[in-house]
Amino acid sequence: MQKSLFPITWSIPAGTLFATRIRISVYYVLLLILMTRYDASLVLALTGIFLVSTLFHELVGHVLMARSTGGHGSEVLL
Repeated sequence: MQKSLFPITWSIPAGTLFATRIRISVYYVLLLILMTRYDASLVLALTGIFLVSTLFHELVGHVLMARSTGGHGSEVLL
């Protein structure tokens, strides 16, 4: 079965950091759009905090630890 048929793989490239590709799920973008009915400044602040903290967790908690034990981490999906 083709990879593109699995909704879990639908994501938008967001750049590269420490040789690790970063992608943002379309579901995250959809959630952000659905939250626009609330206070915009609150939604943007919470979105920024959530993205930064999740990215930090993924890079340090998973990618760095995998690399320190001889593994690899080439992609992060938020």
